[in-house]
Amino acid sequence: MFISSQRLRALKILVSAVSCSQLLERSAKNSLIISLKSNSEIKVIAQSIAKNFSNSQLIRQLNILPSNNNVDFLWNLHIKANKIYFQNQEIGSLKILFKSTLPGELQARLSTESIIERYLEYLQKVYKIAVLNESDRHVELFIPNQSIPDFTELWKKFLQEVAFSEYGLPRYELPGLMQTFVAMLKSITLSGRGFSALEIPVINQSQAHMLAAWYFAVWRDAKQRQSDRQNKIDILYKELETQELSEKDQKIKDKRNR
Repeated sequence: MFISSQRLRALKILVSAVSCSQLLERSAKNSLIISLKSNSEIKVIAQSIAKNFSNSQLIRQLNILPSNNNVDFLWNLHIKANKIYFQNQEIGSLKILFKSTLPGELQARLSTESIIERYLEYLQKVYKIAVLNESDRHVELFIPNQSIPDFTELWKKFLQEVAFSEYGLPRYELPGLMQTFVAMLKSITLSGRGFSALEIPVINQSQAHMLAAWYFAVWRDAKQRQSDRQNKIDILYKELETQELSEKDQKIKDKRNR
């Protein structure tokens, strides 16, 4: 399946616009959905984009409403001074966000890229903001005409509502700490003989509760392992006291007790 970058860009903008329930009048919205079914290829791609916006209703409408093979949606889309117009109606604007320099260390870089990816997913699903282009240094967005906070505020809301919340936003399939942080912890050993605190900022109470629960689990498991180890040592000492051992066996048991 092939579609030009220009058409794909236009599709993302139009699906973003039609995903905002109050942006277009009903007749204009239906007309736009019909135009998105100009052929089967465009329809499949539009449905795929609609999934990025968590718009199951649009996916159904693309199946139900009739198609119009004579409509070319691209020619009804115009850009003027970063403003986007569809059929002479302003539907949104373009904006470029610049990324800070990514860390050089691999693990830190992957963590940074992951949180940026989750943030962009949050913008798409919750605010229907389309990601048009992305590189290591910038992200180009289409922002539909609607009342949304500035991006500094959106970043804070993302950290509080998704990244550092207990359950995230299940309605939009955006996982929180229970699905990300806890899943990571279950894949590794909590601690050997001790532990130290993570050097990370505490954003909200949900995160504080999760960290407190984690530290308790680390302490509990470490305490149990130390108790089990001491019990084994005590048993070995009793064996040394009650059994006559060869010099070789004595050395083996002494070594195991150290």
